[in-house]
Amino acid sequence: MLDIERPITAQKFGELTGLSERRVRELKSAGILVSAGRGIDAPASLQNYCSHLREQAAGRAVREGGRLDLKQETAKLKVSQRKHYDLRNAVIEKTHIPLAVLEPAWARAMRAVRGGILAAPGRIRFALRHLTAHDQQVVDDVLRDVLTKMADAPPRPDVDDRE
Repeated sequence: MLDIERPITAQKFGELTGLSERRVRELKSAGILVSAGRGIDAPASLQNYCSHLREQAAGRAVREGGRLDLKQETAKLKVSQRKHYDLRNAVIEKTHIPLAVLEPAWARAMRAVRGGILAAPGRIRFALRHLTAHDQQVVDDVLRDVLTKMADAPPRPDVDDRE
C-alpha cells in the first residue's frame, strides 16, 4: 500500500497519475509539482496538478512552447466571424461594393474622362477658329502633361474621399 503522506519518487507519482517519468520531471520543473526533499509531496502536488488540469480545460492556462491559448483563440475567432458577417451584410444591403466589382467600372469611367480630355484640343480649336494649329498643339501638350502627372501622382492621404 502506498503512503502518500510521505514524499514519493517521480516514478511512483507517475504510476499513481498515469504520467511518464519525463512528464513528471517537466511538471516538477514548471513548479506544478511540489518538491519534498529528494521526492515529491504527493498531496500538494496532486492538488496543484488537478488545478493545472482544470485551468487547461477552461482555456485559462498559461501555455509554454507557443501552444494555443483556447480562450484567446476563441475570442479571435469570434471577432473574425463578426467582421465576416458585418462585411457580408454590408454587401447584401449594398452599402459596400467589393473592389473586384468596382475596378472595371472605375477603369471605364477613367478611360471616358481621358478620351474627353484628349479630344478637347480639337474641340477648342473648332470653337475658337482664330487659334492656329500651333495653338492647338500647345493646348494638346498641356492637357497630355496634366494627364501624365495625374496618372503618376500617388493619391493624397490628407484628402477625405467622403467629401
